[in-house]
Amino acid sequence: MRLANFLTLILVTALTLGCSSSSSTSTTASATQEEHDHGDHADEHAHPETLAEAVDAIGKSGTTILEAFKNGKPDDAHDELHGISHLIESLPAFGTKANLTPEAASSVAKATEALMDTFSALDESLHGGEAKSIDEISKAVETSLNELKAVLPKD
Repeated sequence: MRLANFLTLILVTALTLGCSSSSSTSTTASATQEEHDHGDHADEHAHPETLAEAVDAIGKSGTTILEAFKNGKPDDAHDELHGISHLIESLPAFGTKANLTPEAASSVAKATEALMDTFSALDESLHGGEAKSIDEISKAVETSLNELKAVLPKD
């Protein structure tokens, strides 16, 4: 499990650094952080506060990304693709906050790694990497989201 967390950290770092864009200098540190995290659409997305909200946000963002690829316009999803990595990397912390069982926490870690791998593959395809089957990617995303939904705390 430590190896999986380490690999996820490396993927997140590579995804973030590999596609960073320069942004204008902001006058405050918090404004700079907000700009870094969300670019020009900071007010368009609410920040998830629970595991369920994060899973829902990943599902919605994933649908936007996959539709852009299916429609032959992957560049339209470039910013969304980078933003989803922040949502995905938040999953283990939300799982901890939700006091999941060890088995459920393991499922969250597995789904986190799978989602990061899947969306990283799409990002790589935008930067000259091998094109991926959007049907296979869609199935992998659906499987991971179903794994996450299965461990969500019941109200």
